[in-house]
Amino acid sequence: MKPTRFHWKRVVGEATLIVATVFLAISLESIWQEHSDVAEARVALAQILRELRADREFSELVLAEQEMVGDLHSDLLNWFADPESLPADLVHEALRKLNNHGLTMWPRRAAWTTMVAAGQLRLLGDSELVARLGDYYEHRQQRLSHNGQAYDAAKWSFDSHLVPELWDSQRRQLLTDDPVHIVQFRNQIVHLKIWNQWYLAYMADDYRKDLSALIYEVEEYLLAHGNAIE
Repeated sequence: MKPTRFHWKRVVGEATLIVATVFLAISLESIWQEHSDVAEARVALAQILRELRADREFSELVLAEQEMVGDLHSDLLNWFADPESLPADLVHEALRKLNNHGLTMWPRRAAWTTMVAAGQLRLLGDSELVARLGDYYEHRQQRLSHNGQAYDAAKWSFDSHLVPELWDSQRRQLLTDDPVHIVQFRNQIVHLKIWNQWYLAYMADDYRKDLSALIYEVEEYLLAHGNAIE
Protein backbone atom coordinates (compact mmCIF):
# COMPACT_ATOMS: atom_id res chain seq x y z
CA MET A 1 0.00 0.00 0.00
CA LYS A 2 1.48 3.29 -1.10
CA PRO A 3 1.66 6.12 1.50
CA THR A 4 -0.68 9.06 0.93
CA ARG A 5 1.16 12.01 -0.57
CA PHE A 6 0.57 15.37 1.03
CA HIS A 7 -0.10 17.96 -1.66
CA TRP A 8 1.29 21.18 -0.18
CA LYS A 9 0.55 23.21 -3.27
CA ARG A 10 -3.09 22.16 -3.22
CA VAL A 11 -3.47 22.96 0.48
CA VAL A 12 -1.79 26.33 0.11
CA GLY A 13 -3.95 27.11 -2.92
CA GLU A 14 -7.16 26.18 -1.10
CA ALA A 15 -6.13 28.16 1.98
CA THR A 16 -5.29 31.15 -0.16
CA LEU A 17 -8.65 30.90 -1.88
CA ILE A 18 -10.47 30.74 1.46
CA VAL A 19 -8.55 33.76 2.81
CA ALA A 20 -9.18 35.72 -0.39
CA THR A 21 -12.89 34.84 -0.30
CA VAL A 22 -13.20 35.93 3.33
CA PHE A 23 -11.25 39.11 2.64
CA LEU A 24 -13.44 39.88 -0.37
CA ALA A 25 -16.59 39.28 1.66
CA ILE A 26 -15.35 41.57 4.44
CA SER A 27 -14.35 44.23 1.89
CA LEU A 28 -17.73 44.08 0.15
CA GLU A 29 -19.53 44.28 3.48
CA SER A 30 -17.36 47.26 4.47
CA ILE A 31 -18.08 48.98 1.17
CA TRP A 32 -21.81 48.32 1.56
CA GLN A 33 -21.76 49.61 5.13
CA GLU A 34 -19.89 52.75 4.08
CA HIS A 35 -22.38 53.31 1.29
CA SER A 36 -25.26 52.82 3.74
CA ASP A 37 -23.69 55.21 6.25
CA VAL A 38 -23.20 57.87 3.56
CA ALA A 39 -26.83 57.48 2.47
CA GLU A 40 -27.98 57.93 6.08
CA ALA A 41 -25.80 61.03 6.44
CA ARG A 42 -27.43 62.56 3.35
CA VAL A 43 -30.87 61.76 4.76
CA ALA A 44 -29.84 63.60 7.93
CA LEU A 45 -28.61 66.52 5.80
CA ALA A 46 -32.02 66.62 4.10
CA GLN A 47 -33.56 66.99 7.56
CA ILE A 48 -31.19 69.88 8.23
CA LEU A 49 -32.44 71.44 5.00
CA ARG A 50 -36.05 71.17 6.16
CA GLU A 51 -35.18 72.83 9.45
CA LEU A 52 -33.25 75.62 7.72
CA ARG A 53 -36.21 76.31 5.46
CA ALA A 54 -38.56 76.35 8.46
CA ASP A 55 -36.26 78.87 10.16
CA ARG A 56 -36.27 81.10 7.09
CA GLU A 57 -40.07 81.03 6.99
CA PHE A 58 -40.33 81.76 10.72
CA SER A 59 -37.85 84.63 10.38
CA GLU A 60 -40.41 86.50 8.25
CA LEU A 61 -42.84 86.47 11.18
CA VAL A 62 -40.12 87.50 13.63
CA LEU A 63 -39.07 90.43 11.45
CA ALA A 64 -42.66 91.63 11.05
CA GLU A 65 -43.21 91.51 14.82
CA GLN A 66 -39.93 93.25 15.63
CA GLU A 67 -40.66 96.01 13.13
CA MET A 68 -44.03 96.57 14.81
CA VAL A 69 -42.34 96.56 18.22
CA GLY A 70 -39.83 99.15 17.04
CA ASP A 71 -42.68 101.45 15.97
CA LEU A 72 -44.36 101.02 19.37
CA HIS A 73 -41.13 101.91 21.15
CA SER A 74 -40.87 105.12 19.11
CA ASP A 75 -44.49 106.05 19.89
CA LEU A 76 -44.04 105.47 23.63
CA LEU A 77 -40.85 107.54 23.74
CA ASN A 78 -42.65 110.42 22.03
CA TRP A 79 -45.69 110.21 24.31
CA PHE A 80 -43.71 109.92 27.56
CA ALA A 81 -41.58 112.89 26.63
CA ASP A 82 -44.61 114.89 27.80
CA PRO A 83 -46.28 112.80 30.56
CA GLU A 84 -48.90 115.49 31.28
CA SER A 85 -50.52 115.03 27.88
CA LEU A 86 -50.37 111.29 27.44
CA PRO A 87 -52.92 109.84 24.99
CA ALA A 88 -54.15 107.27 27.50
CA ASP A 89 -55.94 104.91 25.12
CA LEU A 90 -53.03 104.84 22.68
CA VAL A 91 -50.52 104.24 25.47
CA HIS A 92 -52.66 101.44 26.88
CA GLU A 93 -52.95 99.74 23.48
CA ALA A 94 -49.23 100.10 22.80
CA LEU A 95 -48.32 98.54 26.16
CA ARG A 96 -50.81 95.74 25.58
CA LYS A 97 -49.28 94.94 22.20
CA LEU A 98 -45.76 95.03 23.60
CA ASN A 99 -46.80 92.57 26.30
CA ASN A 100 -48.23 90.14 23.74
CA HIS A 101 -45.72 90.50 20.93
CA GLY A 102 -41.98 90.58 20.35
CA LEU A 103 -40.99 87.20 18.91
CA THR A 104 -37.31 86.36 18.71
CA MET A 105 -35.61 83.66 16.66
CA TRP A 106 -34.95 80.36 18.38
CA PRO A 107 -33.47 78.47 15.43
CA ARG A 108 -33.87 74.72 15.11
CA ARG A 109 -30.73 72.62 15.57
CA ALA A 110 -31.98 69.08 16.33
CA ALA A 111 -30.80 67.61 13.01
CA TRP A 112 -27.39 69.29 13.30
CA THR A 113 -26.92 68.04 16.87
CA THR A 114 -27.86 64.51 15.79
CA MET A 115 -25.41 64.54 12.87
CA VAL A 116 -22.57 65.74 15.09
CA ALA A 117 -23.33 63.16 17.77
CA ALA A 118 -23.49 60.35 15.17
CA GLY A 119 -20.23 61.42 13.51
CA GLN A 120 -21.97 61.80 10.17
CA LEU A 121 -20.41 65.06 8.98
CA ARG A 122 -17.25 63.42 7.58
CA LEU A 123 -19.44 61.06 5.54
CA LEU A 124 -20.66 63.98 3.45
CA GLY A 125 -17.25 64.16 1.82
CA ASP A 126 -17.40 67.95 1.51
CA SER A 127 -15.21 69.76 4.04
CA GLU A 128 -16.22 73.21 2.80
CA LEU A 129 -19.93 72.53 3.28
CA VAL A 130 -19.26 71.06 6.73
CA ALA A 131 -17.23 74.17 7.66
CA ARG A 132 -20.05 76.47 6.59
CA LEU A 133 -22.61 74.41 8.47
CA GLY A 134 -20.40 74.58 11.55
CA ASP A 135 -20.00 78.35 11.26
CA TYR A 136 -23.74 78.79 10.93
CA TYR A 137 -24.72 76.57 13.84
CA GLU A 138 -21.88 77.26 16.26
CA HIS A 139 -21.35 80.96 15.59
CA ARG A 140 -24.14 82.80 13.82
CA GLN A 141 -27.01 80.79 15.27
CA GLN A 142 -25.52 80.90 18.75
CA ARG A 143 -25.08 84.66 18.55
CA LEU A 144 -28.69 85.09 17.51
CA SER A 145 -29.96 82.81 20.28
CA HIS A 146 -27.82 84.55 22.91
CA ASN A 147 -29.16 87.96 21.97
CA GLY A 148 -32.70 86.63 21.84
CA GLN A 149 -32.32 85.28 25.35
CA ALA A 150 -30.95 88.60 26.61
CA TYR A 151 -33.82 90.47 24.95
CA ASP A 152 -36.43 88.14 26.41
CA ALA A 153 -35.02 88.74 29.89
CA ALA A 154 -35.09 92.54 29.40
CA LYS A 155 -38.61 92.38 27.96
CA TRP A 156 -39.85 90.25 30.86
CA SER A 157 -38.44 92.80 33.34
CA PHE A 158 -40.11 95.63 31.43
CA ASP A 159 -43.51 93.90 31.18
CA SER A 160 -43.62 92.44 34.68
CA HIS A 161 -41.98 95.22 36.74
CA LEU A 162 -41.66 98.62 35.10
CA VAL A 163 -45.05 98.75 33.39
CA PRO A 164 -47.13 97.61 36.42
CA GLU A 165 -45.26 100.07 38.65
CA LEU A 166 -46.00 102.98 36.31
CA TRP A 167 -49.24 102.23 34.51
CA ASP A 168 -52.73 101.35 35.78
CA SER A 169 -54.09 99.06 33.08
CA GLN A 170 -57.61 99.14 34.56
CA ARG A 171 -58.01 102.91 34.71
CA ARG A 172 -55.61 103.50 31.82
CA GLN A 173 -53.60 106.14 33.63
CA LEU A 174 -50.24 106.78 35.27
CA LEU A 175 -49.79 105.49 38.81
CA THR A 176 -47.19 108.12 39.58
CA ASP A 177 -45.95 111.44 38.32
CA ASP A 178 -42.50 110.87 39.84
CA PRO A 179 -40.09 112.05 37.13
CA VAL A 180 -37.48 109.51 38.24
CA HIS A 181 -39.84 106.60 37.55
CA ILE A 182 -40.79 108.05 34.21
CA VAL A 183 -37.14 108.56 33.24
CA GLN A 184 -36.35 104.96 34.23
CA PHE A 185 -39.28 103.82 32.14
CA ARG A 186 -38.13 105.80 29.10
CA ASN A 187 -34.54 104.60 29.56
CA GLN A 188 -35.68 101.00 29.46
CA ILE A 189 -37.65 101.68 26.29
CA VAL A 190 -34.50 103.23 24.79
CA HIS A 191 -32.57 100.10 25.75
CA LEU A 192 -35.13 97.83 24.11
CA LYS A 193 -35.30 100.06 21.05
CA ILE A 194 -31.53 99.98 20.53
CA TRP A 195 -31.58 96.20 20.78
CA ASN A 196 -34.51 96.09 18.39
CA GLN A 197 -32.66 98.19 15.81
CA TRP A 198 -29.56 95.99 16.02
CA TYR A 199 -31.65 92.82 15.83
CA LEU A 200 -33.55 93.97 12.76
CA ALA A 201 -30.32 94.95 11.01
CA TYR A 202 -28.59 91.68 11.90
CA MET A 203 -31.58 89.59 10.83
CA ALA A 204 -32.03 91.38 7.52
CA ASP A 205 -28.41 92.01 6.51
CA ASP A 206 -26.50 89.06 7.95
CA TYR A 207 -28.49 86.18 9.35
CA ARG A 208 -31.15 85.75 6.68
CA LYS A 209 -28.69 86.24 3.81
CA ASP A 210 -26.35 83.63 5.29
CA LEU A 211 -29.30 81.33 5.92
CA SER A 212 -30.54 81.60 2.33
CA ALA A 213 -27.01 81.01 0.99
CA LEU A 214 -26.62 77.93 3.17
CA ILE A 215 -30.00 76.57 2.09
CA TYR A 216 -28.95 76.94 -1.56
CA GLU A 217 -25.63 75.19 -0.93
CA VAL A 218 -27.26 72.25 0.85
CA GLU A 219 -29.83 71.94 -1.94
CA GLU A 220 -27.06 71.91 -4.57
CA TYR A 221 -25.12 69.25 -2.66
CA LEU A 222 -28.14 66.95 -2.32
CA LEU A 223 -29.11 67.35 -5.98
CA ALA A 224 -25.54 66.72 -7.11
CA HIS A 225 -25.52 63.44 -5.20
CA GLY A 226 -28.85 62.24 -6.55
CA ASN A 227 -30.98 63.03 -3.54
CA ALA A 228 -34.47 64.30 -4.24
CA ILE A 229 -35.42 67.40 -2.27
CA GLU A 230 -38.92 68.54 -1.46
